[in-house]
Amino acid sequence: MRTKNKYEEQAVTLCAAAVAAAGYELLEVNYRREGQEKYLTFIIDRRGGIGIEDCETVNNIVEPLLDATDIFSEAYNLEVSSAGLDRPLQTEADFKRYYDSPIILSTYKKFADCKQFIGCLQAYADGAVTLLLDFAAMEKLLGRKAFKSFRQNLQTEMAAAATETEFAAETEADLADVSLTFAPNEWSSVKRYYEF
Repeated sequence: MRTKNKYEEQAVTLCAAAVAAAGYELLEVNYRREGQEKYLTFIIDRRGGIGIEDCETVNNIVEPLLDATDIFSEAYNLEVSSAGLDRPLQTEADFKRYYDSPIILSTYKKFADCKQFIGCLQAYADGAVTLLLDFAAMEKLLGRKAFKSFRQNLQTEMAAAATETEFAAETEADLADVSLTFAPNEWSSVKRYYEF
């Protein structure tokens, strides 16, 4: 975890183990000034997401720890917040936490005439991301006409990547379970996927 100043470093040192013991990951601690006010913000996450009750729980864990020390000589506002729904997965811990969860992956270049892929996170190793495509979510993302084109292009891409004997055994039904692996230099962002 990256810290910018001594207050953040001390807060992390003091509170990280207690937060982890409660089942949360401490992603960031930010200390900032806004006018006369000072704020210490803990950003937390865990598999399944964070709700208000989780923020209250972590607040109740860290507040007494901070109050028992002399880290801050002046009054400050303590905040506990979730990482947010749009936060990209960035660290290996992020990818481990959301293994087997729905994600949306964006690429630098088109593959099968598409730059966004929705599926279930299957693997993360050395920056490479593997997802099992969710064709129903892809159809909603692309629209019916573009989705039909995507499936045709995907079949063509898969045929080009496979030997003729491997591809000859594939049928349209085989496209129901397609895993794609993107190298670190092929994908630009990975986020959790929520269907609303």
